Amino acid sequence: MTGVQTCALPISLTTLNYMYVYNNTGLYYGPYFPVLTTTGYIGIYNNDSMFFAPSFPALVTCTSTIDIFNNAALVNTPVFTNLQTVNGNLNIYNCPVMTDCPTFANLVNVYGNIYMNDNTVMNGNLSFESLQRVDGSFYAQNCALTETDVDYILHILANLDGTDGTTSFDNKNVYLDGGTNSIPSAAGLADAAILTGRGCTVLVNSDRKSTRLNSSHMSEFVCRLLLEKK
Repeated sequence: MTGVQTCALPISLTTLNYMYVYNNTGLYYGPYFPVLTTTGYIGIYNNDSMFFAPSFPALVTCTSTIDIFNNAALVNTPVFTNLQTVNGNLNIYNCPVMTDCPTFANLVNVYGNIYMNDNTVMNGNLSFESLQRVDGSFYAQNCALTETDVDYILHILANLDGTDGTTSFDNKNVYLDGGTNSIPSAAGLADAAILTGRGCTVLVNSDRKSTRLNSSHMSEFVCRLLLEKK
């Protein structure tokens, strides 16, 4: 899909093999698929004037990767109300004026990475409460995540421990540093300690610097940060 579009026309398809929306300079509204339930690859990128986010309210399964990136004017977050499974990576990055975090309240399985780097004003409204499996790593670097956001991500991933139908999140990366991302609270650091104990590498901000956490110095870092907060 390329060219000029000034209104969001509904596209009444229930399945797609793939979908690309890219290199548009007059596209103000992202695509709206009200009844799409299954699709392959989604690529929405390099759309300089797209202000309103793409919307997939009925989408349940993406059999490949979701790529939403380099959309310079995108303010609203993409709508994936009922998305449950992504068989590849979930990439939403370099959307510099997107304010809210994407919401994935019903997302259960991601068979790749979750990558949300360089959304430089993104914060608030994170929702991954149904998540049971992430086969790759989690990246949200150079954003504007609040303490609540950082703590939430660490807690959700720490809860992927192999119980209650979850797949244990082990030996992966959790990078939440850079930008104006907040320092985690004591509760967030406790969840980071759980993750590092399972072989994960966790990067978070500390005193405006990036700090790499692993099991060898996690307890020392927790103590130091708690002392600094008093």
